[in-house]
Amino acid sequence: MVARRSKPPYFAVLSALLSAALVSGCAFGERATRQATLPAVDLASYMGEWQQLAHIPNWFQRKCVSRTRASYRLLASGQVEVRNECETKSGNDSVVGVARPRTDAVVESGQLRPASLEVAFAPEWVRWVPLAWGNYDIVYLSPDRRVAIVTEPSRRYMWVLSRTRTIAEGEWKAVESRLTQLGFQRDQWVRDLE
Repeated sequence: MVARRSKPPYFAVLSALLSAALVSGCAFGERATRQATLPAVDLASYMGEWQQLAHIPNWFQRKCVSRTRASYRLLASGQVEVRNECETKSGNDSVVGVARPRTDAVVESGQLRPASLEVAFAPEWVRWVPLAWGNYDIVYLSPDRRVAIVTEPSRRYMWVLSRTRTIAEGEWKAVESRLTQLGFQRDQWVRDLE
């Protein structure tokens, strides 16, 4: 359970601004990411909790010190509830948002085609504004569907997610190889070690 605070949680305040930052990706980044986006992902099997194994450092996660994770839950509306959590020096912090297929994506027989969502952490009353939504592209999913790489058009943000807090070194090497193929430089990301 997340402790209540008198001031808005860190993630909630800063994540509202994330969507606008994500939308501002350049045309080249958009084209490259869209070409790398998986052609489809099974939404039901993607739901559940994912642990962050690596990421490109960003301003909205700077207070996170450990146990950064994302949980996805399919809603009756067809949207996906997104809960991001992490441990900070002062305790647990979290924010809840929603995701939906991007404009050119569809859900057919439980498959999101292509594997592109748009995510909003802004309050519901602001979500009618296009800038409230940020892009979320799944560009890698391991054969056993236990490791994923998520990014967005500008490539300023990237996360390596796993169903477990650690993975075998050989599996990590495959992730690093895929990141290199996607154009990420080794000095861009940090590995989250528990």
